[in-house]
Amino acid sequence: MMSTLEIDGRTFASIKEAAQLTSYSRDYVTRLAREGKIAASYIGRQWFVDTVSLKNYTENITLEQEARKRLLSEERKQERRVREAVERKQTLRLKKASTLHTRSLVVASLVLGLGLLSGVTAVHLLPSTHEAVNANPSGSLPSGTTRLSTITPQAESMPAQTSAATRQAATAPTLPASAVAASVTTEPLGEVNEGVLLLPSNGNATDVSALFSDTVEVRTLPDGSSVVLRVDAAGNQIGTEVPFVVVPVTPSDL
Repeated sequence: MMSTLEIDGRTFASIKEAAQLTSYSRDYVTRLAREGKIAASYIGRQWFVDTVSLKNYTENITLEQEARKRLLSEERKQERRVREAVERKQTLRLKKASTLHTRSLVVASLVLGLGLLSGVTAVHLLPSTHEAVNANPSGSLPSGTTRLSTITPQAESMPAQTSAATRQAATAPTLPASAVAASVTTEPLGEVNEGVLLLPSNGNATDVSALFSDTVEVRTLPDGSSVVLRVDAAGNQIGTEVPFVVVPVTPSDL
């Protein structure tokens, strides 16, 4: 059985020898010959393959595989860079939200601390002043002591020398706790780039959006802090998000 042929100056080898020249099996070389992917001739019920054509096909396939690997590697690198950029952006956003939340807690703690301190100071100051008045029948107080006027609920029981401003304060009605929220006027949110809003509350659930004349929306961030932002008629965000803290107030604070 012939193993090689010379046709028009070209060498054709049998399927067996052609398979030995490459890493392909006989069946795969035969399929390439039938599909016309390599130069081949069917003689005497046997395929003869052009060895040069088979070599060129093998080299082309190798180059295509390498190009495909490089392309796939570049795509994976690009996907990794995009994923890392998204992760960095999310990390920065969480850090910013955490910083704003910490600032809001610090501000709220300072406000509450100052309120408690002023209340304790007033409680200790009133008894000491009352004792000083009782200890001095003439009405004079020790040096450095400030007289605190006691306001009676009825104007008729006040001395004649009491000023008109004091009488007006005495007859003024006491603001009930339910009217605390009603006495707070609404203000536009405007453009706020940094800082924390302190919003009043009377101890009940506060509708934050009702405190602004603008159309606003309240959102809760993943770290648990709350922010308020302006929105248009279509519900689209306008400007930046502003963190806020609801601070409890009493009628005497207004």
